[in-house]
Amino acid sequence: MQWMRAAQLRFLSLIGLSICTMIYLVCGIFYQVEQFSQYQVFVKQQVRAENGTIDESYLTSITSVPSPYMNSQFFNSNTFLIYWASILLVASLIAWWTRNKSLLSDSDKRNTFPFEQ
Repeated sequence: MQWMRAAQLRFLSLIGLSICTMIYLVCGIFYQVEQFSQYQVFVKQQVRAENGTIDESYLTSITSVPSPYMNSQFFNSNTFLIYWASILLVASLIAWWTRNKSLLSDSDKRNTFPFEQ
């Protein structure tokens, strides 16, 4: 937030930044979901190739969320960038919102009659 305020970005810059980060977040999340499902299939194929026929419940358990096999899919560069893009999106939206509020309050003060102040 401090960086956003110090940069004093214009209205169109804030809107452009917000749109770009939203696009990245949507694309990054879809990419992450697709990579996760492909990696699940890969791990299942590797375990079957090494051990032959294995119980499906075991394969599901090792390719589910809390499994150490899947940690690389939860903590990678894309998830790091998604995290920072979400912070940037929230900061730009807050900067845009507070900028609009301050502009409205300043314009309200200028448009009032002297006896109303």
